[in-house]
Amino acid sequence: MTNDGMQSLISEQIDHWLGSWHQWCSSVRGARGYPGTAAGCSMYRASRQHDDSNGALDHAADSAESQAVDSVISRITQPHNAALHMEARCIATARVWRSARVDQADAERIVREAREMLWMGMEREGLA
Repeated sequence: MTNDGMQSLISEQIDHWLGSWHQWCSSVRGARGYPGTAAGCSMYRASRQHDDSNGALDHAADSAESQAVDSVISRITQPHNAALHMEARCIATARVWRSARVDQADAERIVREAREMLWMGMEREGLA
């Protein structure tokens, strides 16, 4: 495989991680103040009998991957952290966003460096 082909695969993988991570962050809920079920139903636990057919196993794997991405991104310092948040939002929503924390004159360089930092962090986690 050529160097350009490898770079393309790496870029696609980073896009996947960022898009999935942004969707995962959007779906994470905070703790609720009140239980979500009636008192009479609280003794029953949710069934996971159809894990394979309803996508629960895939969801668990994607969630674990997104948690790893979140862990790596949380250790990246500013302005690269903000650049990854901006890049993830752009990938997930198919719109172009700008960050108030990232100087627009240096934005492309910072985003490129941030993506490299994410890749190296995921390699350290054993996921790249």
